[in-house]
Amino acid sequence: MDDEEAWFRVGLPDPGLRLLAEVIATSGLDPEVRDLAVDHESISDEELIELMHAGDEITFTRCITSTTRLPVLHYWMLNGNPEQRSSVAFNPAGDSTIALLALSDPDDDVRAHIMFSPALTDEQVQWHATNDPSSEVRETAQVALESDMGQYLRTGKRRVLIADDDEDYEEDEDDEGGEALAVIRRADLEVEEPEPDNDWRQDRLF
Repeated sequence: MDDEEAWFRVGLPDPGLRLLAEVIATSGLDPEVRDLAVDHESISDEELIELMHAGDEITFTRCITSTTRLPVLHYWMLNGNPEQRSSVAFNPAGDSTIALLALSDPDDDVRAHIMFSPALTDEQVQWHATNDPSSEVRETAQVALESDMGQYLRTGKRRVLIADDDEDYEEDEDDEGGEALAVIRRADLEVEEPEPDNDWRQDRLF
């Protein structure tokens, strides 16, 4: 499947779950078309949750990082494993309910990811920068408050400029050689911003 076919499918009023699931699962497509497939109005919240249960890890990650559906995010925040809850916490569409659940989560990684949520106030992030029992969370909260990248992420944006030769980012090429997924790690958030005359490209964080 190419981008043209994918855009055609998401443009249909009711393409059906199977056709949309194929768009979500296909590597090398425009991330925006997959975003539209995930939140297509013809798919119910329950159907999307079932698809995420049935799919592989890549399908789950694409859905949880793209969806803006609060019922779906609430479901995985309450029922997911720590890694899945961390992905929910990092989704900028999360509301105050997800923020409160994540802030009290026993898993350090979940609490660290929520530090970049637009749903948190500066005061909440600062409290965890000072008082969280985990040094990992305290350091992440400081990054969220003080670094340019942290502030950028706290606005709800999830795209980042990365250099082809930047060793501070882990990049995975899909099996078709089309899409580079830049997976940003919290330790990378202190990397200096790129010079504007470098050869940069814009990629999704996930």
